[in-house]
This record gives sequence, C-alpha cells and structure tokens, in this order.
Amino acid sequence: MLFGAAPVAAYTPPSNDDAAWLYKPSTVAMVDLQLPQSSIDALWADARTYVPGTFKLTSGSRSFGPWAVEVRLKGRWGSGYGLDGKAAFKIKFPNSRQRVGGMKKLTLNNMVQDGSYITETISYELFRGMGVPAPRTGYAVVTLNGLDYGLHLNVETPDDRMFERWLPGEGTKHLYEGSYGCCYNWQDPYSDEHFDVDEGDPADRSDLAALLNTLSLEGLAWRQAAEKIADLRELTTMWAVELYVGHWDGYAWTVNNYFIHNSRRNRITMHPWGLDQTLGQSGPLPFSGPGWGNLLDRCLTDVVCSGYFSEAVLATRDKARALALDERTMTVFAAISPYIEADTRGYGLASATWWRDRTVEFLQNRPSHVDEWYLPVSSPVNLAISPRAASARLSWGAPELAGGVVSGGYLIQYKRSRDRTWRALEILDPSATSTLVSGLAAGRYEFKVSTISSRGASAATKTVTAWLSPARRGGHFISSALTSPVGR
Repeated sequence: MLFGAAPVAAYTPPSNDDAAWLYKPSTVAMVDLQLPQSSIDALWADARTYVPGTFKLTSGSRSFGPWAVEVRLKGRWGSGYGLDGKAAFKIKFPNSRQRVGGMKKLTLNNMVQDGSYITETISYELFRGMGVPAPRTGYAVVTLNGLDYGLHLNVETPDDRMFERWLPGEGTKHLYEGSYGCCYNWQDPYSDEHFDVDEGDPADRSDLAALLNTLSLEGLAWRQAAEKIADLRELTTMWAVELYVGHWDGYAWTVNNYFIHNSRRNRITMHPWGLDQTLGQSGPLPFSGPGWGNLLDRCLTDVVCSGYFSEAVLATRDKARALALDERTMTVFAAISPYIEADTRGYGLASATWWRDRTVEFLQNRPSHVDEWYLPVSSPVNLAISPRAASARLSWGAPELAGGVVSGGYLIQYKRSRDRTWRALEILDPSATSTLVSGLAAGRYEFKVSTISSRGASAATKTVTAWLSPARRGGHFISSALTSPVGR
C-alpha cells in the first residue's frame, strides 16, 4: 500500500436520508404517468425534449401526486425505445415543494440491455462499497395513460444533492456528463457533443480544461499535474471497479457513460453511469490492454499511479467477496421476479433467469481473473539504518521481481514512534539501494521500505527503529519488529 494510506476512495455517504426508502431494490414502486396528446406528439418529434405531464407514485403506504411534471424519453443506441416499445423515462419535478424524497428528477431505465434485470443494481452496489460516489437503485412498474410499460430500474439521478450526501460541505462547482463521441472530441472541454454540463456554469469550463490539459503529459509529470486538481485514489478506484464488473461501455474501456464532478474545493472525481451491460452481459474485460480511457492510459505511464490502480483492483476483488454479491443477486432477483414475469414488454422470466445465472457465474469467477492478472511484488531485503545527526541513512538489497512487473523504485516510510501517521519519501530510481532521510528532529524513529512497481507497492520490510540525536555523535540502534504486509 503506497504512503500508508487506504488504497481506495474513502468516501462514505450518510446511512439514511429522505429518499432512502425509494432506493431499496427489494421494494417495487408504482409510477403512473399521464400525457396529453400534444405531449405524445412532441415526444415522437423529439424524444429528448421535456414535455408536460402528470405524475403519481405509490409505494406501500406512501403516495405522491398527482403532480404536474415534465417528462422525456431516455436512451440512445440499444436502449432508446419509443412509446410503441418499452420506453425509458426521465421525470423532472419543476415544483420544489412537490418532490419524491426531495429528488429533483427520477430516472427510470427500461433494462432492455440488461437481460437479468439485476446487473445495474449489483454493479452500483460494488461501486458504492468501494467508496466511489455512485447512484442508488430501486425498481418501479410504470404505466402511461393506462398502458403497462413494465418493470423499470429507478436509478438515482446524479446531481448536486447526491454529491452533498457523499461530500458534505464541499458543494458542487460542476457536474459534467460524458457520453458518446467516444474519444473524438474528448480533449475539447467545450464540446457539447461529448460534455453536457448538468450542474454549474456552462460558460466556464476551466476546471475541465485543466484536467484535459494534463493529457499532454506522461509519467511523473502527468501525475504531479493531475493530483493537484483530482483525487487520483478515487479515479483509479472508479476505473478498477469499471473493469472488474466488465463495464465495456464505460469510461476506462470506451470513454462513455461517466460523470466528472468538481467540488467547490476544486477536487475532481469520476463516477459511473449506464451499467446495464455489466457482470457477464458482454463478457469479462482484462485489467490492462488497449482501452480508450485517456486518463487511465496516462496513469499507467506512472509507476505510482499504476500502483494505485493495481491496489484498487485487488481491493475491489476483496470487497466483492465480502459483499457476497452472488448471493445478493439471488436475493434481489427473487424479490422482483413476479414483476419480471408480469412485464409483457420484457423478455420473460425464463430468459431473465438464464441471464441471472450467467451474472452469478461471472461474480463467482471474477476473483480468479484478478488472481491470474496480478503478479505479487517482492519486498526489498536486509534493511539497515545508520543513524546520523538529525538524519538517517537507509540501505537495502534489491528485490526479486516476477516477469512482467516493472520496478519504479522504492517507497521509504518513516515516523517518530509516538506518531500515528507515516511520512513518505519516493525514490524513483530502480537501481537505488540507499538514501539519506534528513531534517529529522531528535527522537526515536521507525523506518520501513517497499518496492514501487507497476503492480502496486510490495509488502513493507521489517520495521527498523533507531534513536536520532541532533548532536553529531549520531544515534543508537534499538530494535526491529515484523510489520503487517502492506498493499495486500
């Protein structure tokens, strides 16, 4: 683990809010929409322009509406169905006093590209479990003018409200939605073809431009520029989970279906969207290869950032196991299966059951794919400390590296014994076998060294403890003890 820090994003939302009941996958709400003929005609002319309508939602003892709302259709390639098929819907509540659970919008996905009805729910749960701010999900049966449109996924719409839950007090400066256009206009921050401004000033995209401008750099120079404006731990975790769940239509693989958020503290993060073809719907993805994700490609040119990514992949594997997502899939599917069977615009329960089983198989096999990809990194050997006046010289022996692992140098971690936080010093020279740590006050210090590589940081060496004195007569060696493995 690099820098003694958590190897993943560390964001945690509050456990409850006014809309928590709306996003429980085991509960299915009923949504009734009413559209006048003029609105229906307008949607046939332009499916993505909001039109007036009436909305009502019931869920158990809760009831909302009928309210005046704005409605449009949702979806493009593959999922963009008209009103004569299983349409997907976006619902906007223009009256702030009439909102379900305080939500400004509802997003109702038709799941026509998710044969199991379950992959988005499970994939989003893994993102959230890994500390990546991501939508919650529930289910709803939708009717329009009395016609049954079947079971839909109610996906929390990313907006400033969602991010306030995850990043309390930081606010939202911008929320950009990146979709379509692939890589063609990706480096143009003012390209409306590829970047929609969902929150913030559309005329000032200087924060997005600053992020995209880092793509002119590589390696250490890229990382130093990117980490000034972005949370690289969160970004690498986002990409790792995308690849783990097989999100071929996401950022890391295709540069599609993602959000870029910048807080008012100017901390950029990335967030998933459009997870309806994950978890085996289109097969597993490798954790390295020719993806289009420009920022991930730059990350992998820097040994430290590539280490972050590798550590995030391992942490994702462990979190997926801990969440028992295969069992979770079976539980949620059992709750919604009566609604799947009743969905006359879907593919039927038998087909959904087949896709469910494929999803479970993918989740059970995916950890082994990580094990096959990951090559563990050896630790340095024979760490020794030579105390000096207000400094310490460290020396060590080079590790043995497995084939395919690229060494980037060493990570020195040190702290006063009474302190809780380790300080870090990068030695980005693979041939180095010693270094001087200077500028230290007198006292008892602990030191350890890890190998930095393209597969993350190795376990640390044994911790070596030494007394340092400000006097030139040096210090006195004390003892050593075994530490827990780091980066595992």
